[in-house]
Amino acid sequence: MSARFAEKEFQEMVRLNPCWSSYTCFAEIVRSRKLSKRVIKRYFEKVVDGKDYSKTDKSQIINFLYELSSSSA
Repeated sequence: MSARFAEKEFQEMVRLNPCWSSYTCFAEIVRSRKLSKRVIKRYFEKVVDGKDYSKTDKSQIINFLYELSSSSA
């Protein structure tokens, strides 16, 4: 599987799960891929709604997502 983030896959996840937050949809995509911290940060800022997380926790959230991605098979 490609290490690039698939925006179309994200949009499909949002469409299929209308009750999920943008963060939850993003985390599900990240979980299924091995992504660099740079890619995660870039797309986190691009696709995750700012109302879905506390700005003061942003770096911790990105670190968690990176660990989530790194642990994916």
